[in-house]
Amino acid sequence: MNERRPPVLERPVMRERFRKELRGRLMSEAAIVLAPRPSWFSFPAILRPALAAAAILVLVLAGATNAAASSLPGDPLYAVKRTSEDVQLALTFDEVARMQLLARLADRRLEELAEIAKERPSSAPTATQEYADAVERFANALDDVRNADNEDKRNAAQ
Repeated sequence: MNERRPPVLERPVMRERFRKELRGRLMSEAAIVLAPRPSWFSFPAILRPALAAAAILVLVLAGATNAAASSLPGDPLYAVKRTSEDVQLALTFDEVARMQLLARLADRRLEELAEIAKERPSSAPTATQEYADAVERFANALDDVRNADNEDKRNAAQ
């Protein structure tokens, strides 16, 4: 089992000038190929902190809104809950959908009032006022839909 290996070829000796030219060409080619290409996903460096701050703000607001979902009148996060409901109302452009949302909010205020009456009677006046305000907003929206020109909206209000 005596295998013959091919003879190892010696590396040819390059002339110094040729080696420098070849290296220069390769390096210039590498600089062109490896140059970063701007992407439409990339933001200028100055906007990155603002984008990070906006993302953090969205996460904090989402967490606060989620934490406030079960708050009752008199709780520290109740204002956050009411603000998120007001934003939801502001983003509801269809009058019928707005009326339905106001009805759900009035029902929610009534549930809160019942819970407050059991747990913290001292906060009952605040909860009662919240419920009265919610019913008034619903009644106003219902009147607006009833007085609308569109027949479908009037039928939805019935």
